[in-house]
Order: sequence, then structure tokens, then C-alpha cells
Amino acid sequence: MREVREAMNWLLDRDYIVQEIMGGLAIPKFLPITGGFPDYALYVDVARELEAKYAYNVDKANEVITAEMEKLGAVKDADGKWTFNDAPVTLIILIRTEDERRQIGDYVSNQLEAIGFTVDRQYKTSSEAS
Repeated sequence: MREVREAMNWLLDRDYIVQEIMGGLAIPKFLPITGGFPDYALYVDVARELEAKYAYNVDKANEVITAEMEKLGAVKDADGKWTFNDAPVTLIILIRTEDERRQIGDYVSNQLEAIGFTVDRQYKTSSEAS
């Protein structure tokens, strides 16, 4: 669903990924173009507006995802876990094991678990994942 995909932007703290996982050697990315490209300068006003709109906001992410899950008929159980027809809502996350990708995959999984999803973490190399 579009709303849940949009909410993922608020769920993930790009600054945390840059500082804690990448050791400060990266730039938070919100768009398919980066600040180093000439096109970014052409659209800097729009880019900055989108970067501000999609800044980390776990409460907003949880609010949007909760509304969408409830529309689908899912409920949170007494432990705060999403269920559908009394079964846990389990998300399968493919986590690449090369370089920092494993840490990023674990971070994304942790964020999803924090808002009530059950996550099946599947660690794979590039060739295994494809």
C-alpha cells in the first residue's frame, strides 16, 4: 500500500544509519539524486522540502501504519504484536550479509519489530538473495 511505503520514510532514521552504521562516511539519501549531482541544485527547493517532509518521525510512521493495518483487518494483541485472523503478521526481510548491509537490514527489522511486526530475518549473500 502506498501509505505504508510512504510511512517507511518516517520509520527509518537516515542520520542514525549514516552516523552509527556508516561511521559518518555517507550522506542521508531521500531521493534518487544526490546533492553532488547538478540536477539536485536545479531542484534544491523541492529536494529540501521532501527531505524535511520525510524526516525521521517514528510516531507518525506508527500512526499511518496502524491506520492502514486496521483497515486491512489486522489487530494488535496484548503484547503489541500485529495479528491477522489470530496469526502473527510476519514480514520476511532479506538481509544481505556483505559489508554494512547486514547492520542496515537488522536496523530496518528492529524498527519494524518496534511497531509490532514479527520479522523473519533471512541473511543471504548477493547470489543467495537473487
